[in-house]
Amino acid sequence: MDSEIVTGLKSNLKAMRIACVDCNTFVDAKRGNLGVLDQIELIPFTVSRLFFHYNISAGSLRGQHAHKVCRQLLIPVQGFCDIELQNQYGVITFKFQEGQFGILIPPLTWVQMSGFSEDFVALTLADQHYEPSDYIYNFRELEGIWKHDL
Repeated sequence: MDSEIVTGLKSNLKAMRIACVDCNTFVDAKRGNLGVLDQIELIPFTVSRLFFHYNISAGSLRGQHAHKVCRQLLIPVQGFCDIELQNQYGVITFKFQEGQFGILIPPLTWVQMSGFSEDFVALTLADQHYEPSDYIYNFRELEGIWKHDL
């Protein structure tokens, strides 16, 4: 992706109070590619859980929820998807692709992923263990929380 587009995208995410962590990709035709996240100090939490998305069927939607407390770092490792992030500060939709950057997703941010490439793989680091009561699946409920917090 063009660096000017990435800069604008990061600026729009920052306006929504969503931070990015750069990932570096080193390409070596003989030995393979290496993706590096060497700004660990930029992750504002201790990792309690790690999970990854892969082999996602065409036409699938992932996410479609927000968390009450959990913070996550989402990193596209391979391929791409369309991602929509929405919180009380705005909404943004963009193509999220490998080697671009990781997104630090704060609580009360609605996430929806679609349009996956066949080879899409993403890694997520979370600051909480899985807790079903932390999930908000009803967007209207989330909007009510936003209005109450303003």
